[in-house]
Amino acid sequence: MSAVASASISHHAFFAGLPQAFAERLASLATPRELRIGELLFRHGDRADAFFLIEHGLVSIELYAPGRDPVVVEQVGEGDVAGWSWLVPPYLWTFDARAVEHARLIEIDAAALRRRFESEPELGYEVVRRFIPVMARRMASARERLVECAIDRP
Repeated sequence: MSAVASASISHHAFFAGLPQAFAERLASLATPRELRIGELLFRHGDRADAFFLIEHGLVSIELYAPGRDPVVVEQVGEGDVAGWSWLVPPYLWTFDARAVEHARLIEIDAAALRRRFESEPELGYEVVRRFIPVMARRMASARERLVECAIDRP
């Protein structure tokens, strides 16, 4: 039995409308996780084999900038998701993520999920179609922050 009930997946805003059978498959790959304020969830360049549904709290998605404070790309909270790099080879994190507030998350084993996509393409479609807007939003936000940083530099 999973440590996370399929109802937790089904009721999470990111997976609204997901068929119950798919929620059960995701729940079988899920683990509850908590982060303290300031704790790193993932770091740019490390292996990306998970994603995180945020149930409570706030997580900052950051871009490391040598010689500067991290550039905050986006802050995500309840009902959102952190981590899409598990979808794109070579499966390395593109950003850092850090808890701004105490956070309660559901961690999904994305390496196992990628393997399931081979035998269950319908599940793969349902998951990937939800991540595409997240990826587009994060990249647009990163671009905006980088332009702001360039303008702020003397």
